[in-house]
Amino acid sequence: MDLITKLRKINAKIITYEMINEKNIVQGTKKLTKGHVLDTG
Repeated sequence: MDLITKLRKINAKIITYEMINEKNIVQGTKKLTKGHVLDTG
């Protein structure tokens, strides 16, 4: 595997992780405003 392909794969993983993380933060905030926090890990 060449360096460019490796970097693209890493970048895709980071973007995916950030999207998942953002979704979790939004869900966590909604749960906080309801008054009960459930940590889904």
